[in-house]
Amino acid sequence: MESLRLSVAVNFFKSLLLDQLHVPGQSQCTAVFEKIYQVIEKPKLTERTWQGWFSKDPGTMQKVKAKELDDLLRRVRINKEGSYYKPRQTSPFFERMVHGGLVVNMIAPTRSTDARQVLANRAYEYIPSSVLHLHLDAIELNTLVDDFHGVPWQEVMKIASLRIFDVLFNRWNPRHGQIYSTFSSPLKLRWDTADADERENIQKSYMRLKPNLFERDLKAGATPDWIRIDYENSVAPQHIYKILFSMAADPDFLIVDRLETWALDLATAGLVMRALAWTDRYSTFGIRVTHEMLFWGAFDCIFFGKKLDHEIIVSAMRLCNAEWDERSIGIFETAREIYHRILAEIGLSAQQVKQIVAVSEEAHPLVYEGE
Repeated sequence: MESLRLSVAVNFFKSLLLDQLHVPGQSQCTAVFEKIYQVIEKPKLTERTWQGWFSKDPGTMQKVKAKELDDLLRRVRINKEGSYYKPRQTSPFFERMVHGGLVVNMIAPTRSTDARQVLANRAYEYIPSSVLHLHLDAIELNTLVDDFHGVPWQEVMKIASLRIFDVLFNRWNPRHGQIYSTFSSPLKLRWDTADADERENIQKSYMRLKPNLFERDLKAGATPDWIRIDYENSVAPQHIYKILFSMAADPDFLIVDRLETWALDLATAGLVMRALAWTDRYSTFGIRVTHEMLFWGAFDCIFFGKKLDHEIIVSAMRLCNAEWDERSIGIFETAREIYHRILAEIGLSAQQVKQIVAVSEEAHPLVYEGE
């Protein structure tokens, strides 16, 4: 995963720097350093080092070099606006992307005699720097195939899976999810697309009300129609993937910034759901058809399949109590397109991710007596 993380880091940095001019997988050294030289006459990062990261044998990125990318990120003007995984410029974003992550933190060497507690503590303390970091964690999670100081691999993977689900649950849970206040409110979406006459009419309609709630509604954020989604049976953190999946029942909510944010977190949730299910693979992916099997079939189809198979997706939809909309399948198709675009932007493909996810299955396959 180290080489993959390096590739993601340099491609993502370049996408922030060059925006629409970014070509994934190519160094574009001249364009990159033209931007850098505008603010730094003699940057620590050299053109030779930058080009090397895009070669067939990129080697490794030293921590000091990752820190240089973070320093450049703070100093160079970023034109790319509205990116839902745009880094906070005060955090060691690229250092953590290349050299950090949930898995690396959890399985770092320890002298403790209670390895299980060490894993639990490290997982609990882990906070991803962005949703892109969290998605890399979800991919890497599926490579946890070894025991850790006597703790079986299944427990290691379960602890890591539940931590990522906790993060997603804190973001998206229906009762106090942190993400909803960050979304554009219905009024803001209407206001941003309105002409001068319509804006005047909007303000006049609010002026008739006492008190005038225009400013409140403008900044109100947005939530889905929870009645349509019917989340009552999915309020545990490990079921957040069901809530995210069921949000496709409200296409009117999944628009603009909400849609893109949801699509990436849905893919993250799907990868984690699959990893957690594989820790009990004989029950979840055994002979009988299970809910986990049907949900992973849908996630696999949406994000990694060659095409969208409606029957596979509908099989998972039937497991939810949501009031599905005739546009819901189209929402999943759009989620697929968004996810593939994000992967392409950071120099990855769905096939590469699928190959990494298969590591746990290859290391610990389903084996039955007589085979």
